[in-house]
Amino acid sequence: MIFVFVFCLLFLLLSAVGVGTRGKFALSKSVSGKSAYCSREMTASVNGYFLTTVFMTHIIQYLDEFVFNQADLYYLQVNKCLGQLIVAMFLFYSGYGIMESIRQKEGYIRSFPGKRILPFVVYFEVAALIYLVFSCAMGNVPTVGFAIKTFFAWETLGNSNWYVFAIMYLYLATYVVFRCMETKIFKKMPLIIGVAGVVFLSFVYILWMRHAGKGGWWYDTILCYSTGMLFSLCRKRVEKIISGSLGKLYYIGAILIVTGVFAYFYQIRLERKLFFIILSAIFSVLIVFITMSFRGYNRVYCYIGKNLFPFYIYQRLPMIFFKDSLAKVNAVLYLFVCAIFTAMISFLMIRFYRWLKKYLP
Repeated sequence: MIFVFVFCLLFLLLSAVGVGTRGKFALSKSVSGKSAYCSREMTASVNGYFLTTVFMTHIIQYLDEFVFNQADLYYLQVNKCLGQLIVAMFLFYSGYGIMESIRQKEGYIRSFPGKRILPFVVYFEVAALIYLVFSCAMGNVPTVGFAIKTFFAWETLGNSNWYVFAIMYLYLATYVVFRCMETKIFKKMPLIIGVAGVVFLSFVYILWMRHAGKGGWWYDTILCYSTGMLFSLCRKRVEKIISGSLGKLYYIGAILIVTGVFAYFYQIRLERKLFFIILSAIFSVLIVFITMSFRGYNRVYCYIGKNLFPFYIYQRLPMIFFKDSLAKVNAVLYLFVCAIFTAMISFLMIRFYRWLKKYLP
């Protein structure tokens, strides 16, 4: 499995250095421009890559230890080192994109419930229903109470519910805070106050999840979202600094400082959970700085990143289906079969969601 992980990483890195940018069927293309690292294509490519690491992380949860060979054990160590950092950019880019829309699109926050929250809820409810039917067909019939909780993403029948619940909370927090920012009392205040409000509600979420007894993965990347919002506010200033006469020096200095801070918090991350929450936010900033000069735009990853929800939420269906057969035979074979079926299911659901969106306000 370590070879699959390395291949996926190289697939992105080779795109960043310009390999495969020419020809009719080129898998990548050159990305230029001062702000191109935060373009829709680039952010989708980065998300697409990290989704492959999420896929592999989920795969190993269904494998028995005896099917791993020595190379697979190396990947288990890599996976252990990465942990929840693999989802940090999903939240960061989500917060960044929403803040960019708030800044640039008049009336965006007022249309937020219908344009952003409602489609996300509908898409998830469809997924929850599919998982319920699938679970019953597999002989795992839940109680009525448990089934109802799955439709609120509080419990799961296999799908990754924690991410859906966290995003829904952050969307609602964003809407409440920035609607308040449009009132007479807060209207003249800078947007940074709104971001501070989202940060405050993020800490409320952390306390809520800890009190509810949820695992650390429910909240340990939550601050990446508001970190993305904050970066949206200061992006132009950062770009101006690193594009000046001493820009390269400042850029290298920033990379070194962020890397140093990341290394420090990485060493102490196990002492307290708050340290990992900070670490994940720092990691997202580090990735953004790296992509400023190392732009790995890749068409395959871009497609996956632009359709993140279907690829993310439905990947466990084939994993569950084949866990008692292929998962007990060969780890790599199980991975490739699940990848093929995940792609097939995701393509179908992408088309279905596009059709469904026509009937949403």
